[in-house]
Amino acid sequence: MATPAARRWLLPLGLLLCAGLSLGDLRWGGLAAPAYEELLNARGAVLAACGHWSELSLLQYRFFCGGCTVDAAVGAGPVRLLGATELAWKLVPLLWQVLALGAVGLLARSVAGARGLAVVLALWLGAPTAWRELLLTGWGNHAESAAFTFGAAALLLGARGSSAAALAAGATAGFGLYYAWISAHALPALLAGALLVAGLRGLLAFVLGAPLGLVPWYLVERGEHGIFGSVGRPGVPEQARQMATALSPAEPAVLIEWWAIALRPGRLWQVQDGPWATAGAVVAALVLLLGLTGALLGLLSARRRHPASIALVLPALGLAGLVGATALRQDLWADVPELLGYSPFLLRYRTPAFPLVVLGCGVLAGLPRLGRPAAVLAVILGLGGLGARLASWELDAPRDLLAELEVTELTADPTVPGGEPVQRDPRLRTRDVDVAAAEAFLSRHADPLPTCEAIHEVELDRRRRGCRRPGCRE
Repeated sequence: MATPAARRWLLPLGLLLCAGLSLGDLRWGGLAAPAYEELLNARGAVLAACGHWSELSLLQYRFFCGGCTVDAAVGAGPVRLLGATELAWKLVPLLWQVLALGAVGLLARSVAGARGLAVVLALWLGAPTAWRELLLTGWGNHAESAAFTFGAAALLLGARGSSAAALAAGATAGFGLYYAWISAHALPALLAGALLVAGLRGLLAFVLGAPLGLVPWYLVERGEHGIFGSVGRPGVPEQARQMATALSPAEPAVLIEWWAIALRPGRLWQVQDGPWATAGAVVAALVLLLGLTGALLGLLSARRRHPASIALVLPALGLAGLVGATALRQDLWADVPELLGYSPFLLRYRTPAFPLVVLGCGVLAGLPRLGRPAAVLAVILGLGGLGARLASWELDAPRDLLAELEVTELTADPTVPGGEPVQRDPRLRTRDVDVAAAEAFLSRHADPLPTCEAIHEVELDRRRRGCRRPGCRE
């Protein structure tokens, strides 16, 4: 049996291992190369590090992407310290991953003590390749949003005797919605948890806290586009209405196949053939079985006025919410090829299921009779995954994490001002007045990072080339 001191240090040690192993994945595991959409967010961090804070929402690659803005803002600090390097940028999703693991660990420990925490750490550190790559991808969306959904749940652990904790949990959940709409899958579980842990008073505090977390959404939209929108861009009320009403139900058979396809050999572990692909699929199926069993039994054992009730209901209700969301919004994943191939990118909408399943395993470890053997099996599976993780590292071919981010030649740079009348779409700033405005800006503007200067120079060149078209002087 673990001593109190060992139990106290288990979570901090696990978080350090998570950070260290993730850096190893970046260095030797082939998970450092940023995806294209991720590079757009990284460019936002680089430009924010140079002081271009007012244009953060314009740097988003789509109308609604609060996580893009948040990641760019958070990444500005590391970029300013370490330069526009891959390491500086990857510290952002690594931060969210560590926070998510910490919250999941606290929830598991509240139900199953050190045994549940050990299960969570083992499964997280031995996670399949695809999940680990998604956890280290700074899209400002799918995997990273777990930091806020589970963070809100962890705050509810203290809500029984503190309305402030419930209020903070609501604010965290609200901020999670601003960060990524996919966080909405956890709201039913969080509302039920607030009611179970702290009664109607806690539920009310949670509900009142949620709008506080949404304040950044209103501030960003008001600053750049007006709360009620601008030409070609919907305002906050319209964005919310579209997300809430744009339903596209999926047929049950299609939905089941879409979820099950992730368990095919080679998908999660990125091994395309052979016995190892089959072994990886078997391990994933066993972990899923343990997680679903723990989720169901945990839901049945939840009771009122108990702090751990949020941890007991979150896996089952969170998974139900996620499946329900994907059932109602097939349009979000309908463009994913039916044959998944081996790209983790195609698994992104399933990513929120990973920490829920892991927490379900942790909950199962604390239940009578099944707890101890389930925990032993889960730890063995996790350690096997950790071994496969370490074996995949190519120690003789390390990646240079201090290599500069390739962010200079992406889309139009909105931080370079345009001429009058202002063209709201930066891509259309190719008039003579836009070229003149860019030239004047570059002649008097100095940036602390050379990468920012390079981005601006590329924008000037883009405008000059665009002005060769007939009619560009209008």
